[in-house]
Amino acid sequence: MSVRVLYRLCAQAGLSLEQWIIEQRLEGARAAVARAWGFTGPSHFTRRFKTAYGVTPQQWRKALQPRRIASTASDDPSPGLAPGQER
Repeated sequence: MSVRVLYRLCAQAGLSLEQWIIEQRLEGARAAVARAWGFTGPSHFTRRFKTAYGVTPQQWRKALQPRRIASTASDDPSPGLAPGQER
């Protein structure tokens, strides 16, 4: 595949080549971490996570976001807790 074709395909997908490369690296890392912890892949991890915690990893991250911002703004160096957890 020529460089020109690669750039054209990325443009059609609405991504720059750099964005596409980063996306591929992140997806590969996510899959590698899932496999390293005994899951067959990211979707297997997501299903098990939802079964265990009642929310998807994405929903869990979104619920944590306000806590991370508050924790960063304060002097409390401890990371945010999972939804429903208490200190």
